[in-house]
Amino acid sequence: MKKNVKYNVAVSVNLHGLIEECQCDCGAGMGPEAHCKHVNALLYAMCVFSDKGEVLTEETYTQKLQTFHQVRRHRGSPVKACDLKFGTKRKAKEELRRLINYDPRPFFYRKAASYIAHFRSVCLNAPNISRLPLSQMYAPANIQIFAGDHDYLKDTHEDLFLKEIGHVFIDSETITSIAKSTVMQSSDKKWLEMRCLRLNSSDFGRICKLTERTDKDKYAIDLTEQKDISSLEVILKDVF
Repeated sequence: MKKNVKYNVAVSVNLHGLIEECQCDCGAGMGPEAHCKHVNALLYAMCVFSDKGEVLTEETYTQKLQTFHQVRRHRGSPVKACDLKFGTKRKAKEELRRLINYDPRPFFYRKAASYIAHFRSVCLNAPNISRLPLSQMYAPANIQIFAGDHDYLKDTHEDLFLKEIGHVFIDSETITSIAKSTVMQSSDKKWLEMRCLRLNSSDFGRICKLTERTDKDKYAIDLTEQKDISSLEVILKDVF
């Protein structure tokens, strides 16, 4: 009956929360002291609203947003340009494929002998290329060969880098300033950077106690893996 019949219920409540009068349009709801189920439902809804601050009502037609004009998500795979359907006749399809050009480059840039080297150079010189999947196509550079190509310099690139970050030589004033700025230790960013660049006293003690039976290559790998890579990346960004 809720779609065809509606009853208007009226309840009068004073400031102290006492019900003074109530009535309903149903047959058993004659006022001023109606006791029908519709009055009971209204009083229960008032109690719930006073406790939770919300009332459960019937959903209206305009409560939900319309969705008939929204585009449905396409779940299929995209069609390749070479597989596009241009017509039903085979000759017309082949003629269109011959006339349509899918390469946006000018004609004199196509199939150039130096294109592969040019593309590789552009990718490697692009900023933040290491974060792109395209960088996985090219092997990393050989640092030893790179340093050997510039043997005319007074110092190697490795020595210049170590001097730049203050790892080769450090004076007493710098030691004092680092000690003051890294008092908070692990909670200080500067402390993490210095710990990444230098050996700890515990690691230095283990190095002094190495024997001939110790695998020094494996120990060097374990020692470098303990360093914080994120702190090292921050240092390299500041230097370069």
